[in-house]
Amino acid sequence: MYETIGIHRRGSRPNLAQIFSGFLLGIICIALMSNPLDMGEGVIFDTRSVLLSLSGLFFGVLPTSIAVLIASGFRMYLGGAGSFTGVSVILTTAALGVFWRHYRPRSRENYSLKELLLFGVIIHLVMLLLMFTLPGNLSARILPQITLPVMTLYPLATALLGWLMTIQQVRRQTEESLRESEEIYRSLFANNHAVMLLINPQDGQIVDANPAAEQFYGWERQILLQKKIAQINTLTEEEIKAEMAKAKAYQRNHFLFRHRLANGEIRHVEVYSGPIRVAGRTLLYSIIHDITQSVEAEQERNLLTNVITASLNEIYLFDAQTLRFKFVNQSACRNLQRSVEELKQLTPLDLKPAFDRQSFEQLLLPLRSGEKDQIVFETFHRRADGSDYPIEVHLQYFKNEGLFLAVINDISERKRAEKALHQRLRELETLSRLSAALREAETSAEFLPVLLDETLSIFDTPAGAIWVQDAHSAQFRMVVGRAWLQELNGKAELWKPIWDKLSLDAQHRLTTSLLVFKPTEQLGESTFPQGWRLLCSPLQAETELFGVLTIAVPPGHRLGDEHTHLLTSIADMSSSTLHRMRLHEETLRRTRQLQSLRSIDNVITNLFDLRMALEFVCNQASDQLGVDAVGILIYSPLDYTLKYIAGYGFRGQEYSRSMLRLGEGQAGTAAEERRIIQLVDLAKARPPFSRQGLLDEEKFVSYAAAPLLSKGQLKGVLEVFHRSPLQFNTEWTETLQAFALQAAIAMDNIQMLENLQRLNAELMLAYDATIEGWSKAVELKDRETQEHSQRVVDLTLKVAQAMGVEGESLIHLRRGALLHDIGKMGIPDSILLKPGTLDEEEWEEVKKHPRYAFEWLSAITYLRPALDIPYSHHEKWDGSGYPLGLKGVEIPLAARIFAVVDVWDALTSDRPYRKAWSREEAKKYLREQAGKHFDPEVVKVFLENIDQWERGI
Repeated sequence: MYETIGIHRRGSRPNLAQIFSGFLLGIICIALMSNPLDMGEGVIFDTRSVLLSLSGLFFGVLPTSIAVLIASGFRMYLGGAGSFTGVSVILTTAALGVFWRHYRPRSRENYSLKELLLFGVIIHLVMLLLMFTLPGNLSARILPQITLPVMTLYPLATALLGWLMTIQQVRRQTEESLRESEEIYRSLFANNHAVMLLINPQDGQIVDANPAAEQFYGWERQILLQKKIAQINTLTEEEIKAEMAKAKAYQRNHFLFRHRLANGEIRHVEVYSGPIRVAGRTLLYSIIHDITQSVEAEQERNLLTNVITASLNEIYLFDAQTLRFKFVNQSACRNLQRSVEELKQLTPLDLKPAFDRQSFEQLLLPLRSGEKDQIVFETFHRRADGSDYPIEVHLQYFKNEGLFLAVINDISERKRAEKALHQRLRELETLSRLSAALREAETSAEFLPVLLDETLSIFDTPAGAIWVQDAHSAQFRMVVGRAWLQELNGKAELWKPIWDKLSLDAQHRLTTSLLVFKPTEQLGESTFPQGWRLLCSPLQAETELFGVLTIAVPPGHRLGDEHTHLLTSIADMSSSTLHRMRLHEETLRRTRQLQSLRSIDNVITNLFDLRMALEFVCNQASDQLGVDAVGILIYSPLDYTLKYIAGYGFRGQEYSRSMLRLGEGQAGTAAEERRIIQLVDLAKARPPFSRQGLLDEEKFVSYAAAPLLSKGQLKGVLEVFHRSPLQFNTEWTETLQAFALQAAIAMDNIQMLENLQRLNAELMLAYDATIEGWSKAVELKDRETQEHSQRVVDLTLKVAQAMGVEGESLIHLRRGALLHDIGKMGIPDSILLKPGTLDEEEWEEVKKHPRYAFEWLSAITYLRPALDIPYSHHEKWDGSGYPLGLKGVEIPLAARIFAVVDVWDALTSDRPYRKAWSREEAKKYLREQAGKHFDPEVVKVFLENIDQWERGI
C-alpha cells in the first residue's frame, strides 16, 4: 500500500489518496483486532501498535488520524475491560509515530535500522506501561505474558517493517528525484532559448536537439538527428574529434566554431560543451550561442581600430576640460616625431604654436555651445625637432563623453601644389600673352624677334639674345640680340663651352637643363657688365639642340626658382613652336626641291632640246641650293674635253667660253676622279682655280663641282658658284648630288632620244623603201597592175582621211595598200600571166594570194598592223568574198575602203583584155554594188569626193 499509493512524500497536502490510505489503515487495524490473541476478561492482544506507530512515522497525520479513529471506534465496539487501555495504546502509539516523524533530529535524513529498532523499543515500552491502566489486577496477570514478545518480537517487527518501508521510500525518492531531474532537464532542454544539442562523442552523431536548434539551423529535429556534427561544423572531422575529446575529458568546455545552416549560411557560434550521462552512456551536451553579430561587430571594431591607427590622417581624442590627449594614432606619432606616451602628456596647445589657451578656447566655443557640430580650420603643427608643417583640422565635440575628436590632414603637399598651381597660373598667363604675341608670326625669321622682345618684357630686362644653329654650317649664330648682348654677335667662340654643355644635356634628354651664371666668371670676358647674370635656356627638340634663348638679368633683380622655371617654360613652348616652324620651313624647302626635281623630270620628258633642258636645271639648282650661279659643262669623249653648254646667274660671257680638258682644273678633276669638290674660299684653292678671268669678272668666293654620271658614263660636270662663303653640310651636298643626277639623266635621255629618233628615221626609210621595192616587184610580175599600186595608195589615204582615220593608222594603211597584192608573188606565172580565161582550178589558186600575204607578212612585227588590206581586201559586204567570207563590219575598215578604191581604179584603167570604163559607168557600178560588194558608207564618202580628188582640189 505504501508503494502503490505513494502518500509518503513529506510535505504532501491532504488529498484523496491520504484519506483513502487512512481508511485502508483503519480497515487493516479492524482486521488485526478481529483475529487477536485473546487474553480473557475483555483483553485482546494484536499488532495494531506496530501498524499505527509505523503509520504515524511514515504516513503522517491525516492517514494516521483516520486510522486511529476507525481503530479506536472498533475497539470501543469490541468492549471489555481492556477497551480503554486498547484505545490508549492506539492513540499513544500513533501519536508517538507522528511526533517522531516531525520532531526527530536530522528530519530530512532517511530512517536507519538502528533508529527504527530504538523507535520500536520505545513504542512498545510505552505500550507496556499503558498496561497498568487495565482495571484491577489485570495488568499484573497480563504483563508477564506479553512483556517478552512485546519487547523482543514487536520492536524487531517494527524495525524490520520500518526498514523495508525506508528502503522503499529511498528507492521511491530516488526515482522521483530522477524523474524530477529528467522533467527539469527536459523542460530546460525543450524550453531553453539557447541552442542545445546532445552529441555522441564517439562518432559525432547528433542524439538530440531542442526547438531552438531547429529554428537556428533551419532543419527539423528529425533531420538534425540524422546528421553528424561534422556536417554542421566547418572544421575537418579530425579537428572535430580532437575538440570533442577535450570536452569529454574536461580539458576544455568553451569553444568558438563556425557552423553551417540549412540555407548554406555560415554563422559564428560560441559553444559550451561537457560530458553528461544519459541512459547509461556518456554524451556531450552543447549549449550554442550565435555570436555572428558580435564577431562581425568585433571585426568591424578591429577594422575601425586598425583604420584609425593606420590612417594617414592624424587622429586625436583630448579631454574637454584638461585638453590632455586621451588617444593618438600612429600617423600622429610619425608626423610629430613623438611616441604615444609623450603625446598623452601633451595638449593641442603644445603642438600648435599659433594658439594660446584663450584663443584656442575661443575657437572651441561654437562646439561647446552646440552652435556648430564641426569646425574646420588650417594651422601649423610643430614637430619634436622644432620644424612646422601645415595642417587642416576637423574638430568635433562629444559632449556626453567630454571629449574632442580632431582629425588632422597634413596639407604640406596640397600647399606645395597650390603654390605650384599659382606659379603655374602665372606662367600660363605669361605664356598666353606670349603665345598671343607670337601667333601672328608665320616664319622663324618673324617669330624669333617677337619671342625675344616679349620674354625681355616679361623679365623686365633690356638685354637678351637668341642663337640658332645654322643649317649649313652646324654652327650657332646670333639671329637676334638686344642691348649689350647684341655686341657679342660674331664671337661665337666665346660661347662654345655653353653650347657644348647644353648639347650634351639635350643628348641625355635633360629637357629642363638651364644654365645660370655670371658671364665675367664663366666666359672670362672682362668687357661684360659687372654683376649681370645670364640665363641660358636650350631650344631643343628631343635630343637635338637647335638654339639657345639667353636673358641677361641686371644687378639687384631677384632671381628665384619661379623665374628660372618660367624661362624654361617659355623655352619649352618656343622650342615646340620654333621646331614646328623649322620643320614646316624645311618641308616647304624640300617640297620646293621636289617640285623643282619634278619640274626637271617634266622638262626632260617633254623638252627634247638639250641646251634648254640643262638651262632649266641650272635655274632650279641655283634656287634650291641658294647660290648665285650654276653652270654645266658637257663632256666630249672624242677629244676628252669639257665644254660649256648651259648656265644661269652669270653676269658676263666669260663662263660661256669655258673649255677644259679632262683632269684640268677643279671641274676636270671632279670629272676625272668622279667625286664632288667643294671650296669654301676659292682664293685659298690648291691648286689655284684655273679660270682666273671668270673669278675676276664674277667675283665668286665659294665653289663646288659635281660630276654628271649616268649608267656609269661621264656626261659632264655641274658647277656651283657663290659670291659669299658657303658652309657646306651633308644636306646641301645631297641636294647638289640630286641636281647633278637630274642633269646627267637629262643629258643621257635627250642624247639617247636624239640617237633613237635618227636611227628610227633611218629605219623607217629603209622599211618604206623595202615595201616599195616589193610593190614594184609585184607590178613587174603582173603587167596588168603596173602603176596600179601607187594610184590606189594615194586614193585610199584620201578616203581614209575623209572617214576620220588619222595618225599612225594612216602609215599602216599606206603600207597595206602598197602590199595589197604581195600574195600574188606566190601565184605561178603560168596562171598569173595567162592571156585567156582562167579555169576553175586556176581561179582557186589565184584566190589563195590573200592567204600567202597573211602568212608572209604576219611574221614581220613591223608589218603586222598593215595586214588588214592584203588579207581582207577581197572580202565583200554581203559575205560572198574570200578568203574568210567576212560580212559587214566584220571586214576591217581599211579593207572596206581599199576594196572600193581598188575596183574603181581597175574599172577606170585600161587592161589588155578591155578598155577602161567611163567615170559615170564606174560610179553607177559602185552605187549598184553598195550593200552587196561594198560598204555603203564608204561608197557614199568616195563618190562625194572623187571628183575633187581627181581634180587635185
